[in-house]
Amino acid sequence: MCTRYAGTAVAPSQKCESPQHLLHQSHHQHCTHFPHPSYPQQQQEQEVGRLRATYSRWQTLELEKEFHYNRYLSRNRRLEVAYLVQLSEQQVKTWFQNRRMRWKREQASGSGISRG
Repeated sequence: MCTRYAGTAVAPSQKCESPQHLLHQSHHQHCTHFPHPSYPQQQQEQEVGRLRATYSRWQTLELEKEFHYNRYLSRNRRLEVAYLVQLSEQQVKTWFQNRRMRWKREQASGSGISRG
């Protein structure tokens, strides 16, 4: 249902013919969009995304030790490390990608010192 403008309720398969909405038809063919952001109570519902994972010091230490030993993991080793640190394989993969990028930045800047 379209709730972009107060008093307008249109099924997604129908075109919204309200005068206010006709102004926006160049952007929208059908009413399948989110509510207008001027409604504060609806803005909070639009905020979509994942929360940032916070790893424990123990998990970070184990990941850092593994990175120090080898910057790239085979799939089998990634599965082992994921099991060891109690994270998903995807989380370990992403952590290593991010850590390699941080390592490259540090190498480029000449510091070579890793900061937490």
